[in-house]
Amino acid sequence: MNKKKTQCSGSMQMESLYIIMCCERATVAGNRMKQLCHKLQEDFGDNSSPRKELFKLAQLVENFKPKFTAANFFVINQSTILDIINIATTYLIVVIQFCSAGESVCIIICCEQAVSAGNKTKGLCYKLQENFDPKSRTKKELFKLAEIVQTFKPEFTAANFFVINKGTILQIISIATTYLIVIIEFYSTLQRSAVEV
Repeated sequence: MNKKKTQCSGSMQMESLYIIMCCERATVAGNRMKQLCHKLQEDFGDNSSPRKELFKLAQLVENFKPKFTAANFFVINQSTILDIINIATTYLIVVIQFCSAGESVCIIICCEQAVSAGNKTKGLCYKLQENFDPKSRTKKELFKLAEIVQTFKPEFTAANFFVINKGTILQIISIATTYLIVIIEFYSTLQRSAVEV
């Protein structure tokens, strides 16, 4: 079943490329026809009937030149192929980022739990000291352990650029959202400039 879906998908992709190239050829042919009409006008006298007919044909081609769109969303031409590749690549990158984001979230949570366990250990040492005689060896050992945990408390960083904690998840979401907004703005600007051309 998957093999049939893959074959069908590949066939649709080839058909789409063929349709895009046919649209481009029709557009180019329309432009060439207009240029040919203007060039042929030079072979006839200024007020001759064939020259007037060629001029009318050139105007007709200009007014009704072939233009193919996808439901008036965008013009279909050769650059559409590059747009499709660009969009597919962007989606692939987004999917890869989401897959690695899941792993990153797990790492961040583990780092946060290690820091939390260090803080709990320190608090537990101080709390347990209350149960022992002030001069007992166990109380002194608990005090030393609390000092060691305080001095060497676990802290995880990303190459010393920033500390990894629960807030890092929100920072990642914020950066991803900003990145998405920038991509949407660039894409809409490109679409507007393509329509103007």
